Amino acid sequence: MLLANEVVTFSSIRDGTSQVIAVGEASDSVFDSAGASQRMDGGFNLGWTHSTICPGTQATYQTSSGAVSRSFNLTTVMHPVGTRKSPVPNGCFSASPNRPLISAHDGGAHVLLCDGSVRFLANNLNVITLKRLCTRDDRQPVADF
Repeated sequence: MLLANEVVTFSSIRDGTSQVIAVGEASDSVFDSAGASQRMDGGFNLGWTHSTICPGTQATYQTSSGAVSRSFNLTTVMHPVGTRKSPVPNGCFSASPNRPLISAHDGGAHVLLCDGSVRFLANNLNVITLKRLCTRDDRQPVADF
């Protein structure tokens, strides 16, 4: 929904504000490929602002001098809700742009939709449905979720 260096208006949310996620919860720990716990919650150093630059992750954002720079508060959707084990071999899951929606709540995580409502998404939500909810203009209506 939100992109770096781009203005997103309500008119660009073509799928409807009740069908698009603006912000998702990442408030618990995940486990790297070695099984070590990695905090991703807001109380962790950099917490939810930690984002898209780590070994093996191609950053596409640069400073004015052309140096690679960290892009904060952005993520992509790759994993189902509640994914806790990192597929990233170098254990950089908490700094990857492919961070899961997770919480300390049993069974799912909260999201804020563009209409201002908050929904609880279950861990068993189909990942294709999740991706559609994170895309503002794919013109793919989402049934009850």
